[in-house]
Amino acid sequence: MAQWRKVIVSGSNAELNQITSSAGISLISGVGISGSSASTGSFGYLNVSGDGVFGGNLTFGDADTDLVSFGADIGSNLIPNADDTYDLGSATQAWQDLFLEGDITLTDAGKLVSSAGNLTVDSEAGSLVLDGHTGVDIDASNSGKVAIDGAGGIDIGVNADVAIDVDASTFDLDASSTIHLSGSSVTLDGSGVSIEGNASEVDITTTGTVDINSAALDIDASAGLTMTSTTMAFDPSSTFDLDAAGAITIDGASITLGGDADTAFDIDTSTLDIDSSGAVTIDGATSLSVIGSGSATFGDDTEHLVYDGSGNVDFDTVGLDIDSSGAITIDGTSSLSIDVDAASNFNTSAGDITIDSEAGSVNIDGGESAANAIKIVASDGAGGIDIDAGSAGINVDSTGGITVGGTNATGVTLGKSDTTVTVAGSLDVNGTVTTIDSANTYIADKFMIIASGSTSDTDGGILIQNAAGAGYGLGYDSGIDRWVFDADLAHTATDIVPDAYVGVIQTGTTHGDSVAVPTYGGTTNGVGTIYIDTDAGDQGIWIYS
Repeated sequence: MAQWRKVIVSGSNAELNQITSSAGISLISGVGISGSSASTGSFGYLNVSGDGVFGGNLTFGDADTDLVSFGADIGSNLIPNADDTYDLGSATQAWQDLFLEGDITLTDAGKLVSSAGNLTVDSEAGSLVLDGHTGVDIDASNSGKVAIDGAGGIDIGVNADVAIDVDASTFDLDASSTIHLSGSSVTLDGSGVSIEGNASEVDITTTGTVDINSAALDIDASAGLTMTSTTMAFDPSSTFDLDAAGAITIDGASITLGGDADTAFDIDTSTLDIDSSGAVTIDGATSLSVIGSGSATFGDDTEHLVYDGSGNVDFDTVGLDIDSSGAITIDGTSSLSIDVDAASNFNTSAGDITIDSEAGSVNIDGGESAANAIKIVASDGAGGIDIDAGSAGINVDSTGGITVGGTNATGVTLGKSDTTVTVAGSLDVNGTVTTIDSANTYIADKFMIIASGSTSDTDGGILIQNAAGAGYGLGYDSGIDRWVFDADLAHTATDIVPDAYVGVIQTGTTHGDSVAVPTYGGTTNGVGTIYIDTDAGDQGIWIYS
């Protein structure tokens, strides 16, 4: 008959040689454990397989040749017994890597020192903030150089309008792109001031007036000289001569030549290029002559316009038909716009269609209506769609849902074998089977919910496969409310059949003879349950068998 049976301990307090049960079974013999409850114990070897609680002071090792190893995580703070006394590591025995989530606080003045190599402070996921309450001093005092570099840019004095003072024997400001100086006033003062573009652009931009007072003004441009203004006036006391080895460009909100009086205007040049983003109007009281080595035909709004020559052309017509037996090339250094009010086709019967924006983005807009979707269709059954992007990545975003392979796909693959696929939000997998073929699975959740869709008591657990479709299972048998083992559990099983039970340990101050019979699920089936009497007057270990 099953009942509580006490484990009997024989031997004196001075030397415990044997632990036996009431049935006379020897559990430990010849261990050589010495000591008493009131004195210090001495052990040649101590192995505790369960939990241990040690009170009082602890000393591990009595020489630096001893070794202390931790095979478990630390679940408490590490606080030294005395303030500003003990070190973590030494100059000859240093720790390797330090992983922290939180702050490092120095309660006294201190420093970070790298005795060999560079000292690198890297904030991989955010900004690096140096906040000195009285100031931040960056000084390479040992004949070094201070270098400040940022892939996203460098900002100085961002949070407030503060004074910036740079004192140096020489000041070199070198940029591969634009240098922008902005302020209520900008002063360049020196015995000589030189602004040199080095085959790039020198840009002076201000909302006020730029005043140049000089005995003589010499503007030399190896390329084009551009002046842009809403109004521009040149008033020389004698002849005004514009002469350049390169191009001369005059640009403004409006340009009037010979507006004060009806004067003759003569342009004598090898080539004349008139380029306008709007209409070009030539109005004369008498005839208009267009003469060139090529030919040009101008019609009214109901007829077509034909141009044969070189230069810029603006076509404004009811219909435009371009037909060529060879290639048609449209090439320009500025923008290209194609705008129609009806459905249109762009088709090539052989070869690829390439849309390449080398310096910017390619934008395809499907319109504001929900019915105006952007469709990329490989109508040929053997065709495919290949989207390949550079280091900037691919961003697919929508204010609605995003579906990949939702209609005709036979399979969907995300990523490749040597990359990581990250799901930033929650992941809901609906289907019959979810298969994970990785070498190791890491789960950061503290609790894993199995059979989450159940609304009543049900069996569940984990299965280690050791045969086709079956294996060794550890699970919960809801019929008896116990954790059990099943050595041959099918992967399609909905119930677990116990081959063995997981042992249970109970504690209390009641004598084992008066402890209630262990009951699980309303059934007396607690065989193997261990009860430990922690009462100081009558301690003992009991096993229900």
